[in-house]
Parts: sequence; C-alpha cells; structure tokens
Amino acid sequence: MSSAIVLRPPTCASATTTTAATIVSAKTTFSGLLAAPGFHRNRTCTTICCSMDGGGAMPAVHIGGFLSKKRYDPPLWASHLRPVPSHTFSLGHLPTPIHRWNLPNLPEDTELWIKRDDLSGMQLSGNKVRKLEFLMADAVASGADCVITVGGIQSNHCRATAVAARYLNLDCYLILRTSKVLADRDPGLIGNLLVERLVGAHIDLVSKEEYAKIGSVVKGLGYAMNTAEELRFVKDVAAATGVVLDPVYSGKAAYGMLRDMTANPTKWKKRKVVTIL
Repeated sequence: MSSAIVLRPPTCASATTTTAATIVSAKTTFSGLLAAPGFHRNRTCTTICCSMDGGGAMPAVHIGGFLSKKRYDPPLWASHLRPVPSHTFSLGHLPTPIHRWNLPNLPEDTELWIKRDDLSGMQLSGNKVRKLEFLMADAVASGADCVITVGGIQSNHCRATAVAARYLNLDCYLILRTSKVLADRDPGLIGNLLVERLVGAHIDLVSKEEYAKIGSVVKGLGYAMNTAEELRFVKDVAAATGVVLDPVYSGKAAYGMLRDMTANPTKWKKRKVVTIL
C-alpha cells in the first residue's frame, strides 16, 4: 500500500489560490512502473496526483535554514483549513521580492507589480516549490522512500519534484506524457529531461493515447505550444524590462493580461495590479 496525496484543483484561476490536499490510502496503479528494473515492491511510496508527488527520507545537511524541517503555523486566513500541515521543509529561497514592473503601453495611472517567484531557486524556480515544501514534508513523515508523479514531457512540476526528491535523498519516478513518436524513441537530454536525469530521476515515457486510457483529457492547443505572437511578446518583455517569462505559463498569462489592458483600458485605469511569476 502507498500513501497517496490527492490534490483537488482550485476553484478559480487566481495565482494566489491554495490547493487543498487530502491524505488517503491507495494502491499504486502504475503496473509498468512497478515492474520496472530497480523498483522494489516492498518499498513505501507516496503518490501525488494532479501532476504532483512526495516521498520520505532524511534531508541532507542544511546551512542557514535551507532543507530544514520547520513547524508550520498557518496564517489567520488559512487557520480554518483541515487538515492543517504540522511541518514543512525549507526548499525555496523565500520570501521572494515584489517590485514595480514597468511594461510599456500600460493604461493611464495603472500600476503593475510583479511577485518574483522565479527567484525562489534555480531548479525549483517558480511557485511550485511552495506546494512541494508541504508535500515533501508529509511524504518524509509517512516514511516513504520514493516519490511518483505524472505530467507532460517538459513539465516544470516534474522537474521541481525530481530536484526536491534528490535534496531529501528520495528516489523519484516520473511518468511523462508525450507523443507516440517520442514515447517510442526517447528524446534524450532535452529541456527539463536534462535536469531530471542529472538528479537521477527514473523516467517512464507514455503516449498521450495510453495516458488517455486512465482518464486524462487534453484540452487546447497542447502543452507548451505557443503562437508566434506570444513568443514575440516574451522576447519583447525581456528586452524592455529584463524579466524573462516562461512561455508555457507566465508568458501566456502576461500576454493575455496586456491584451485585455489594450482592449479595455478604462477597466484597468488607476488600478494597482500584482502578477505572480
């Protein structure tokens, strides 16, 4: 039996929304993974669904609080949530700074600020480190010695999970969804696969068709696919402000926000906006 953390998606698209986690008992269903060489059937795993994972072992030596286990006292606004985590592991360089973001062509009297969660740590950059601090602490407390998670072939979450697992001396198993061509022919050390393999993650590539058999629904143009206009926007923002956006997530969000500001300037006039990178 493995301890699975099932994450319910947030009810709104706000970047500040916190997902609630419920701990349940479940059998690991990745038959192919369990049969893979090197995966021991008598080990304890933590499975994190919704493209997230955690497991357990002892952390490496920490300096200045990094990788330390910390007691968690929820802020007042979150004190009613249940269950309340008892501890976290310090995996990120927090708090991250907030500063003015002087994007060109903002509506009149509009202040735009940016929360720089891209500075939370190189391999764990972005706000994904925040959830992993909780999930990894729970996995370690459960006594798991490996973690399993699922995502797209270039999933930033999977990369962050692999690095966090290595920090805490856990094995990491990644089930990565991709095209049938790439599933049959491993693409090698490309993008996030390079980092995941450098930190020793075990990678299992599955086709979208195979993944769909267990209930996945792929919507939109596809993961990490951009229009030429969106990519030009990311390039122009970097040249104008020095902030490099991720074209998969933050770039698309900022592009949509600026389009709406241009189309509806009166809606944004005299507003103070904080966007989380």
